[in-house]
Amino acid sequence: MTIKKITPVGEKIIPMHDGNGNLPEEGKNLVLNSYWYRLEADKDVSFEDPDPDLPGGEEHHAEQ
Repeated sequence: MTIKKITPVGEKIIPMHDGNGNLPEEGKNLVLNSYWYRLEADKDVSFEDPDPDLPGGEEHHAEQ
């Protein structure tokens, strides 16, 4: 399970893969799946290392 901080590129509004709102402008730590890989390939989102200050980031840093 790979967790990355996923952020919309530019001012795009990106729906969450589960239909529960939109990806926040500041990004969110999420598990990568085919939905996010497809959006990244289309240059709609970018991936970064998880942010420990966002929900989900502390789990990634605990694993290292």
